[in-house]
Amino acid sequence: VRTFAIQGVGLPVPEGYDAKVSGEKIQKEKVVKPQGSRNLYVGIIATLLAIALGQYLYSIYGKIVDDPVSALKETGKSIAVMPFDNYSDNPEQEYFANGIADEIRSQILAIADLKVISRSSSTFYKNKQLSLTELGEALDVGYVLEGSVQRSADIVKIGVQLSNTKTDKLEWAMQPLERKLEDIFKIQNEIAGKIVEQLKLSVSENVESRLIAIPTESMEAYDNYNKGQDLLHRSFGTLKELNKAIGFFEEAITLDPNFSKAYVGLADAYLEFNFWGRANIQETLRKASEAAFKALELDANIGEYYGTIGSIHFWRGEYKSSERYLNKAIELSPNYTPAYSKLAWIKMSQGKTEDSEILFDMVRKLDPASVKELVNFCYVYCYSREFEKAIKKLAEGNEMFPDNDVLKWAKGYVYSTQGEFEKSIEVLKNRNVGQNTNWMLGYAYGMSGRRSEAAEILEFQLEKRKTQHVPAFMIATIYMGLNNHEKALEWLERDYQEGAWLLFLGLKNDAKFDPIRGEKRFVELMKKIDASFTK
Repeated sequence: VRTFAIQGVGLPVPEGYDAKVSGEKIQKEKVVKPQGSRNLYVGIIATLLAIALGQYLYSIYGKIVDDPVSALKETGKSIAVMPFDNYSDNPEQEYFANGIADEIRSQILAIADLKVISRSSSTFYKNKQLSLTELGEALDVGYVLEGSVQRSADIVKIGVQLSNTKTDKLEWAMQPLERKLEDIFKIQNEIAGKIVEQLKLSVSENVESRLIAIPTESMEAYDNYNKGQDLLHRSFGTLKELNKAIGFFEEAITLDPNFSKAYVGLADAYLEFNFWGRANIQETLRKASEAAFKALELDANIGEYYGTIGSIHFWRGEYKSSERYLNKAIELSPNYTPAYSKLAWIKMSQGKTEDSEILFDMVRKLDPASVKELVNFCYVYCYSREFEKAIKKLAEGNEMFPDNDVLKWAKGYVYSTQGEFEKSIEVLKNRNVGQNTNWMLGYAYGMSGRRSEAAEILEFQLEKRKTQHVPAFMIATIYMGLNNHEKALEWLERDYQEGAWLLFLGLKNDAKFDPIRGEKRFVELMKKIDASFTK
């Protein structure tokens, strides 16, 4: 009987087998020779157990959409869950009001025939003083859920209303009612269930289970979780707020070790360090992985958990494994925006620009007012050498965020990659932070012949690296601007050894590194990177 063991959450791997490692799976093979009827029965039992195990694994990891690009379709109904108004005496309770809206949004993310707008875009439009019809047009949704929350000690009062943006009519309302704080999840479940009922949505068993779930019995743990989420969504990469968010998630886990969402919040916080280049990627990925797999062990039916694990593999450059988890995330939670975003990056790295654009279009439909995702879209055009499209895409963001430093940086990045160095310098110098020390400014200075100014920024970044994390890729880029190719190669190799942060920035397609693309060391480095893509 040929038997196999598959490594996974909570699954024991038998000893004494020869392991053949392939990506996430460890295949261990052993041939058992027949030794009479006893071994025949043992073999039959083993086979039946293997089949049962296979069915179990298939139910969790299988049935994955192989090609989400071809599977994308327009949904018939759409909704934006707006951040709830905080009517509490304490204005700092806004995180709690936001948390209730987040929980309702999370419950309906998994409904396949409902488009659900992401938190960042709903938050952006909350105080825009738009009519219901205008809000519906801005977010391209047919329905809007609004609410208010008033919290006092262990009593909470919640009122909500569901409106139709096409008819400008109220579909359903729940008048403010007082409940004990411990009943908060029942109220959230009731509201989510009412949305399903009013919109006449069909839901799967998985969605039904989410509509009645109680994430934690500890209100204190839930409070810490909401504080962490609030910081995570508005941090924009500041170390102070990211570290505070981690502290809140860790406290929530201490209060309730079985609170799966707190583990995912912790993992997502560590991944934010990577996006902004704030910490050693190897260490943050290790911590994120521990937290994310613990969450999956506690609950294997939530798409966002698979999405976080997919993001971890993405940051490791293990794109095959990443795609598997991200596709599973989309299967379970079709409105989970980060999964589409990471898949778009993977398609771009594979040279499938058209697929990448389709996926980023889906991201923009779910999160039309996200600075981060708009910049991601811009990178796709930048790395496919369609610079005018990138600048045009950033102009869309400037209309919504006229003085946003992230958008300014992205514009400077595109100009530099395009070879418009003076334009890049002008934009980067006009930012509100890092006007004289940014690494992309160092590159632009060097390429424009202002070598002394480039050298000053290089020295600043090298000195900073002694006490803070500065990705080696940044140093390599400045050396490229100074035409020091040997040093640039040295720092690119160091970046790969430290965790391949360069993979995210598209080294394979980045025009800034064209001058060394034929160098033997660069070719060898790309072979290592390409090999990791197959994991």
